[in-house]
Amino acid sequence: MDAENHWEWIIGTLIGERIDVTRTHTAPPGKTDTRVFMLSGGPIPEELLAELVARLRTFVPGPIMAGRWEYLNGNDFDLVAVRTYDAARE
Repeated sequence: MDAENHWEWIIGTLIGERIDVTRTHTAPPGKTDTRVFMLSGGPIPEELLAELVARLRTFVPGPIMAGRWEYLNGNDFDLVAVRTYDAARE
């Protein structure tokens, strides 16, 4: 999916949980973070997070941030990052 030529994302199910994976496409993939969060708004179970990061790492060169979206105003949300996986430090 694409939103206003800024965000690209995919929504799917992994290990029985609905998740959202998103990143901006206004910068090269290695220079932007990939964000993952649960559609339910809850915390990401450790087993799911480990599997998701392992799968994403095969093609995501930049940081992977896991967390939850916090509503700000109107259509604005901010990611509250709980954990960051930086490929340069892994």
